[in-house]
Amino acid sequence: MGKMTFIFILLCITSLPCLAQDGVLDTGFGTGGIVITGSFDGSGVAIQADGKIVCAGSSSNGSNNDFAVVRYNINGTLDTGFDIDGIVKTDFASSNDNGYSVAIQTDGKIVVAGSSTSDRITAIAVVRYNSNGTLDTAFGTGGIVVLHGESGYLGNSVAIQADGKIVVAGIKKFPDANLSGNFLVVRYNSNGTLDSDFGTDGIVYTAKF
Repeated sequence: MGKMTFIFILLCITSLPCLAQDGVLDTGFGTGGIVITGSFDGSGVAIQADGKIVCAGSSSNGSNNDFAVVRYNINGTLDTGFDIDGIVKTDFASSNDNGYSVAIQTDGKIVVAGSSTSDRITAIAVVRYNSNGTLDTAFGTGGIVVLHGESGYLGNSVAIQADGKIVVAGIKKFPDANLSGNFLVVRYNSNGTLDSDFGTDGIVYTAKF
């Protein structure tokens, strides 16, 4: 088995320990097996085929949160081939945005799911980046898709199907007894449009139970 990587979040500092197969900190990673990246709250992690580590989360811009993605080399250093400094931040029209989960496509593109809040309305947001950290303009609008029609949901987890379709699972930010349900799954086509062959217009709800 390969080495396992775990991510822990504390305030605005992300501490990323790397454990060897026997559970001992891997001293070949960062400092004593730990890497700390300031001003970044990490929520999701994925490993690329080349072993590089991608973390998704959020970073404050002083007024609100932006989507943030950080990529590390195998040894824990920031990957300067990802954007310029290894960190990419994405702002959605000056709203409060948080990334929660990340998945890597077979072509190396990076998909991050989370939420975007504007005017007190929260919606699922999905962003796709090219392998160099730039927004993938072939996805949604400029690389971004926000599910405005389904307000109040957070995109908590994302996965990529073998055919390239993107699946996002989410929950209501504030659960209630509405008819549509507090849990939903959304499936997108590879270009970011909703997959009409899945559920109702690409969305499946599960009522509160």
